[in-house]
Amino acid sequence: NRLDRENCGDWNCSPLLYYFHYFSQYNVLRHGIDFIEFNEIQPEDVVILGGSGMLHVTRSFDENICRLLARCHHVIGWSLGFNTHRGAWAQGTDFPEIPFERFSLLTIRDVHHPSGIEHCADPSCLHPALGMRADISRTYGVIEHKDLPLSLDLGADTIKNNRSIEEIADFIAHTEIVLTNSWHAAYWTRLMERKCILINAWSTKFDFMYPPLGRISAKEGHIDTQ
Repeated sequence: NRLDRENCGDWNCSPLLYYFHYFSQYNVLRHGIDFIEFNEIQPEDVVILGGSGMLHVTRSFDENICRLLARCHHVIGWSLGFNTHRGAWAQGTDFPEIPFERFSLLTIRDVHHPSGIEHCADPSCLHPALGMRADISRTYGVIEHKDLPLSLDLGADTIKNNRSIEEIADFIAHTEIVLTNSWHAAYWTRLMERKCILINAWSTKFDFMYPPLGRISAKEGHIDTQ
């Protein structure tokens, strides 16, 4: 998956973290999608991609996925996500065509996606921190994506998604309504049965979340619950 220690969602969505006891019986190498050591991967190896939004986000991601599918006999896509960016982060739409039929097994985290690929929940749902329960101590709380700060003059408590998952879960547990522009912060908020409002859906990854989120545009200043 994408190995970014400063992005709590990316760091905690690998199935390796939640099934380590099973995987530990094998010789396991963990690669970042940006920096795959192809010389360490043989055609007979089983390669697991996921989780996180690695499909149609950058051309280099798709090229690396295509290269793995061409090189290896058994590639598994575990809860991958379509993630084409909009606005300032847009990387265009001219991505190489991924031969999805070459996957031995394939699921995506998107629900009711036009691709028709089977849904599988993002692996981070298994993190024990998300079982935390606490009394609500704030009405609103803001969780910002570390690279996309929000300009909200609400006077609300605010943290970024570069904090640990335990800290973020604690923040959510004490909050009645979370406002966020982070996919995983929104996902975890719903799992923890708190209300969530998405601010500016800057990627297609927000279009196929379940349950659907209320949305607010910082420019337009209204909530869209569709």
